[in-house]
Amino acid sequence: RKGIDFGVKADAADSCVNFSLYPQKPVFAFREFGLNDDNYIILRPQRPLQADVRLKSLTDSCYMSVYADENEWGRQIANLVIDNLNLRELLTIVPVPNLPAMGGMLNLDAYYIDQEENFLVEGSLDANSFVYEGQNVGDFDSKFTYAPQSETVHVIDANLAYNGNDIVFLEGIYDADDEGELDASMLLQDVPVDMLNPFIPDQLVGFKGVLAGNMDVKGPMDA
Repeated sequence: RKGIDFGVKADAADSCVNFSLYPQKPVFAFREFGLNDDNYIILRPQRPLQADVRLKSLTDSCYMSVYADENEWGRQIANLVIDNLNLRELLTIVPVPNLPAMGGMLNLDAYYIDQEENFLVEGSLDANSFVYEGQNVGDFDSKFTYAPQSETVHVIDANLAYNGNDIVFLEGIYDADDEGELDASMLLQDVPVDMLNPFIPDQLVGFKGVLAGNMDVKGPMDA
């Protein structure tokens, strides 16, 4: 079976480079996809990236797309979507040795928005029916926001759900100026610790119960 089979063509004109994918039915992660005929990725000097690439599996519900353009103010916007990508088959084409065996269906929906002086990245990342080394773990869903306020100040807000229940909330600000300073908090809400059991080699020990609490970290990084 082919794990991956696609190419990239490039045409340069008027200081722009126009990339496009081929063939019309490329292969990625052992799946044959239908590719939009007018797909493109355009690099322009001093202008936002433009892109429209859509891949839909011809054998199942897997779908991937990249879209980028400029908004009405001439600022960059972009969206990356991955739906129902088979994680086990994806990892077989990743050239990283000694990866643990993992499986499940991967979903990602992420946005990038240029806000003139800063930018915003937000989205969701899910792993459904996640399997680790042959052990069923469950469903993971996460949402995240990354919004730098300046070249040195970085703000993140994220949460994690397990089998439909919110279990972890994280928010924080990191200021990289001088020695660096962190102001972050994490809330654990009825975290089922048995979700950790599949990650323990040979299941030498097992956990039961739930974990709850919160943690705040504030101060310089060199403290």
